[in-house]
Amino acid sequence: MKKLSICILSALGCLAVSSSMAAEFNFKAGTDQPVGSSYATLLEDFAKTVQAKSDGRIRIKVYPAAQLGSELELAQGLRLGTVDFTATSVGNISSLLPKVAILGAPYIFENIEHRQKVISDDTAFYASLEEYVNHSNVGVQLLGITTAGIRSLYNSKGPVKTLEDLKGMKVRTLTSEEQVQGWENLGARPTPIAFSELYSALQTGVVDAAENSPEFYYSMKHYEQAPYYTLTDHMMATGLFMVSNLAWKKLPDDLKKIVLEAGHAASRREQQFDMDMSAKYMEKLKAEGIKINEIDKGPWIERSLPLQDRLAKKVDAEKMLGLIRQAGSR
Repeated sequence: MKKLSICILSALGCLAVSSSMAAEFNFKAGTDQPVGSSYATLLEDFAKTVQAKSDGRIRIKVYPAAQLGSELELAQGLRLGTVDFTATSVGNISSLLPKVAILGAPYIFENIEHRQKVISDDTAFYASLEEYVNHSNVGVQLLGITTAGIRSLYNSKGPVKTLEDLKGMKVRTLTSEEQVQGWENLGARPTPIAFSELYSALQTGVVDAAENSPEFYYSMKHYEQAPYYTLTDHMMATGLFMVSNLAWKKLPDDLKKIVLEAGHAASRREQQFDMDMSAKYMEKLKAEGIKINEIDKGPWIERSLPLQDRLAKKVDAEKMLGLIRQAGSR
């Protein structure tokens, strides 16, 4: 009995020591996406990897579902130190890092293989982007490039097979100038509308069409009002995974190496997770009987090239555009 008591006391003592051990560095990571989404999964994956690789010297608490703010607020929070890590879409970070807008140009990627050649962390494009981001006045370091689905067109009228079918169609867009110009360039009538109002806008005919990834098309039930899904693949959405310079500068070199390597690895896994989610939701759409059709994207891409050139010149990203094209067939 005495031996048992000693063992229990010893175990409790070890537990007390273990529980009292604090990490050297405690950080916060935030996303406005919910638990189970690609960005929330990315941050959880990254946090676990960093804690394990650093032997508990670094601990990162993840705050999903906009607990720390919207994507833009989170990106701005990196500068202020209110958040240490975040992933944000190209559209939301381009107001702080203008050159990044080139990744949001229509048909900037020819296909998935081209996209992966560009965004991999060992490419000339990635090195150029990293140099730009890390030496900007935003106060961040790049840890990886994320993906967020492949966006295609859905509408309530009928199959869209050619650019002629798109002519005059009222397409809901984001409010960004690039989005509006992109759809005007293809012959549609872009109509900026809040995403929360889109279902009713499709229902009442305020717009004829919208565009998004299979996941959001399905989860928001837009297929109920717009059952024609054309695989335009006009935007292979990307984002940036970043750490605040305020957090980065606190770390010794050995921990910086761990954070950077974990960021690259987590970003690669997020890209695969995103592709798996897209495939999953395409199957769900097929099960709902959605009318899905493919197109010859050649004319759509050709129509978009001059717009890419104009955007690159506007944001001083001609070098980046050249590197993107060199990785493809253009």
